[in-house]
Amino acid sequence: MLYTLRLQEVNQNFKSTTGFNYEVIKCPYKKYRFILNMWDLSGKEELQDCWPYFYENFVANVILYVVDANDRESMIKSRSRFATVMNEMSLAESMKIVIANVQNAGDDDLQSDEQIRQNLGIDSLESDIMQIHMLRLNAFNVEEVAEIKKTICEHFAKIL
Repeated sequence: MLYTLRLQEVNQNFKSTTGFNYEVIKCPYKKYRFILNMWDLSGKEELQDCWPYFYENFVANVILYVVDANDRESMIKSRSRFATVMNEMSLAESMKIVIANVQNAGDDDLQSDEQIRQNLGIDSLESDIMQIHMLRLNAFNVEEVAEIKKTICEHFAKIL
């Protein structure tokens, strides 16, 4: 997804992240020009213990937590890891976005926004000081992925 954000094109040969990716994403928005340093930390279970090395040592303006909107089991399984990341003190100032990838939109297992919020425990995490945005999109649709940049830029433009 980071490549699509940076290149503004979809390459069907891109696969899910198996390690860690880092990209600088430029986001011109109205009178602002945001430069976002973004990490893509693989969701592979064996690599999740490495996540704190990244978010404790680098500024993370935005956290994108990508889930497969068709995979209820994986969402429920990742619920405690999701809560840990969302409550991490070094990420307290970060904008938090859950991306529900609906790549297989016709699938009968497609979860609704409410089901995703419930499976990840989002409602129990949100408060006056933490808001978790949610976007539903197809990661292979460049226009839909562009909505991520728009949402991020709108957020930062409001707080400047």
